[in-house]
Amino acid sequence: MTRTTTGGDGSTGVPGHRVLVVGAARSGTTWVATCLGRTVGAAYVHEPDNFDWVPFAARARAGLGLMPALEPGGDAPEPYVRMWESAFRARRPSALGRLATAVYARTPARAKSALLEPGGRSSSLRLQVATRLARPQSAPAGTVHPVVKSVNVPLAVQWVAARFEPRVLVVRRHPLDVLASRLSFGTAFFENALGYVDPRAVAVRLERWKAPARPTTTDRYEHFVWLAGFTLSAFDEAAQTNPDFHVVDYEEIGSDPLPHFRRLVADLGLEWSAGCEEFLTSSNTAGAGFETKRVAARQTGVWRERLTDEQLSVARRILSRFPIAGRYPDLTG
Repeated sequence: MTRTTTGGDGSTGVPGHRVLVVGAARSGTTWVATCLGRTVGAAYVHEPDNFDWVPFAARARAGLGLMPALEPGGDAPEPYVRMWESAFRARRPSALGRLATAVYARTPARAKSALLEPGGRSSSLRLQVATRLARPQSAPAGTVHPVVKSVNVPLAVQWVAARFEPRVLVVRRHPLDVLASRLSFGTAFFENALGYVDPRAVAVRLERWKAPARPTTTDRYEHFVWLAGFTLSAFDEAAQTNPDFHVVDYEEIGSDPLPHFRRLVADLGLEWSAGCEEFLTSSNTAGAGFETKRVAARQTGVWRERLTDEQLSVARRILSRFPIAGRYPDLTG
């Protein structure tokens, strides 16, 4: 029997399936999760843990770095728990939350990043006001199946899965295409390349994987590539460790989206709708930036056109030493 619960903030626990879509940034997670959010009774919750634009995420992730590292069943800061509780709930938007978002949008990126560092402090008054007023994101009121997406949980996805029991979907994409897609935004993805990541969580994985240590230089591109390899490998390991996680490859579903998405929706226990087909049809066209519009079949192998010889050489040198190289032979040249 399913049960609906009401939170102190007026949010409502949904009686249907919770779905969590994860993967590295620029691996197709938004495209996949948006389509799943069009299924019957579902709604898409976009990156409730993204500190770039969600003020409560900055509050929840203070001191936790680029990738919060939490073990299944382990303790977590109260705001971080609350953030995920809310993400899998349905509630009406908060006026204070909208105000906090508006204030946060005018906060310098440097101040936001500083909050993730150990100690989690910032001298920005605007940031302090925004995070104090902030409310965590939720699905719209009336949602039965929240579809939540995150690219920030490679070291916490198993904690989220154990605590909130969503149906987890890991979206994979060729590492070089991930890099090429990120580079299409210029240096935007370099901003946090030198950011803090829990050294203990990193060390135990690098030892297990026999993977390269984080670069000691200040070359942001090298750090950028290393972080991609580490993130992709961490999501891969989580999927392999948890056979109940669902896994899809962007290259496969992009080759012929409609039948692949129909199977995926059924596998996740959701119900196909006309809105799903409309979204896939309308999104399968040329687009740019953070839009979900792309000719899906043309997104495979884009690294061959977008990466310079020097960028490709550095990427292969680093990525070939991560576990993901076993699935992508062309990472070794």
